[in-house]
Amino acid sequence: MPKKSYQHLKTLFEKRGFKFRNFCITFVGDYSPDDADWNYKDVKHLNVVHKNIHGIQAITTSDVLCNINLQKIPIFGFEIPMTLFSYDASKYNPIYISTLGPYIIIVNTLSELINKNQTKVTTTFSIGSKGFFRIIHPIIEYILKKNNEDLMRDDIPMRVRRGQLRKNNHIFYKNTNSYSFEFTEDTDRSNVYLNKNKKNFIKINKQKILEAKNGNIIGEENGVFSFFVTIDKEGKKKIWPSTCSHEGAPLNKKCLKHSFLMCPWHNKKINYLIEVNKQNFNLKPNIDYAMKITENFVNFKYRNNPKYYDKKPYKFLKYED
Repeated sequence: MPKKSYQHLKTLFEKRGFKFRNFCITFVGDYSPDDADWNYKDVKHLNVVHKNIHGIQAITTSDVLCNINLQKIPIFGFEIPMTLFSYDASKYNPIYISTLGPYIIIVNTLSELINKNQTKVTTTFSIGSKGFFRIIHPIIEYILKKNNEDLMRDDIPMRVRRGQLRKNNHIFYKNTNSYSFEFTEDTDRSNVYLNKNKKNFIKINKQKILEAKNGNIIGEENGVFSFFVTIDKEGKKKIWPSTCSHEGAPLNKKCLKHSFLMCPWHNKKINYLIEVNKQNFNLKPNIDYAMKITENFVNFKYRNNPKYYDKKPYKFLKYED
C-alpha cells in the first residue's frame, strides 16, 4: 500500500491554497524506539489510561488505524468528535491526520535511538486552513500542546517502565518488524519474555514468604520474577506477580479488584499464584507460571515463549514442561 510522507501531504494541501502553522515537541527518555512505537500503536490503552479522550475504532488493520476520538477540550471541558487516521510512513515514523471543519491537522512523529536504551521522540504538528480561518491557528496550537502534555503525562511512564525491564534482561515480543495496531488488541497474550542469558525459573525460600508482610516484594526487585504479598483479614497470604506478562505494566495492591488484579494499562484480569494458609501452600494453576513446592523452597517457572500465544486455546503451564 503506497503511503505518503508528512512533507508530501503538506505539499499537496499547500497546492490547494492551505497555509500551515507548525510547531515541534521533543522528548528524550530511557527506553527503546520500539517502546515508543508500541505506545503509539497500542490501541487498547487509550480508553484505560487516558481520561480526557475516548476512542471508538472504525478500522483497525496491521498498519492502519481509523478512530473517532471523543476529545475533551482543555479548559472548556466539553467533548468533540474528531476522526483520526494513522499509519506508518516508515519505521518509527507514524503519521496522524485529523480534520475539523475548515482545519486539517497533520502530525509527524519520529523516534530515534540516540544512546543505548535512550530514545529521542520528535513530534511535529502542522495546522492548516485557508484565508481568515488561520486567525484561529494559535488557539488550536494551544489546545494541541495541552492535549499532548496530558497524553505524555500518562504515556511516558509506560515507555520508561519497559525501558527499566529491558535493563533487567526482559524483551518484548512483536510479530512484525514494526508494531501492528491489530497485534496490540490481543490482551490475552504474554509478550514479555526473558533474554536467553537469563534463566526462566527462580526459587524463593519458604521462610521469606511466611515472614513477609502485607505489600512486601519477594523474589527479584522487578520483572516477571518479582512478586508481592497481600494478607487478608483471616491472615491468609496471596502471592501475586508484580509485572503484567502481557506488556510489562507494574502491578501492586492498588490494582486489586476483589479477587483479582486489574492491569492498569489494558484492564487485563490477573490471578494470584499461591495462597498461603498458615504453613500450607496452595498453588493456583496458571498459563504463564508453574510452581513447585520442595522442603525449603517454592520454585517458580515462567513459560517464556511468546509464540506459544499465537494459537488458542491456552493450557496451564506444568513445571515439567
